[in-house]
Amino acid sequence: MFLVPTKVAKSFGGNPFLAFNTALNQTADVVRYETMDVRTVNLLAARGFTSTYLVIDATDTAGPVLTVTVTGHNKASVERTLGGVTSEIGRQLNSLQAGLTPGNKIQDLVITYTPKATVVASRKARPLSVVAGLGLVLTVGIPFIVDAVLLRRRSRQEPLALENDNDDDQDYPSIDFDRRISRYPVRAANGRPVSRASVRAPNGRVTSIQPANGNLRRDAAAPRKRKIIGR
Repeated sequence: MFLVPTKVAKSFGGNPFLAFNTALNQTADVVRYETMDVRTVNLLAARGFTSTYLVIDATDTAGPVLTVTVTGHNKASVERTLGGVTSEIGRQLNSLQAGLTPGNKIQDLVITYTPKATVVASRKARPLSVVAGLGLVLTVGIPFIVDAVLLRRRSRQEPLALENDNDDDQDYPSIDFDRRISRYPVRAANGRPVSRASVRAPNGRVTSIQPANGNLRRDAAAPRKRKIIGR
């Protein structure tokens, strides 16, 4: 911040904060241009203040206030450069008022200062952080989701399997197939009657019916021959 000279402040009871004028804003603009000049930047870098800095007019006030922002990859370098730029602003102001008595010089005052650098995520780093976070969540969450789906399927299939097992274990009533097909006598190809065999599974179900010689034929297909001998 820039304040009026002490002689000018006497007219306001010695309070420089009551004597702000446009001359102070114009002086702040000149100092800002001088500090951001390439020659000044190179001079500060040669002194060891190598971090990037920016001096602008404060956007939240209409007063003669400058804001200095320093960025870099090294915390110590950023802090050192901030101190060097702040001192350079005072030096530039004094060089503009060379030859004037102290009572007639505009004064500079540091009102806020953050000596410790803080990490600030850039615009490019934020989307990458979001993507990395989502990738981590998916990597950890997908196996749990798959396990939950498989467990749900198994829980649905187990009752059905148990029900089928119970059905297989039930005792079905025996069926007398000989009685049902007694109307159709079964004979072999040579006309001789064959025995019927009903095969039952362990669960009581009839799986197949097969004659002894494996060749079935009804009487309708092989009619009986009757020989009548006359007397």
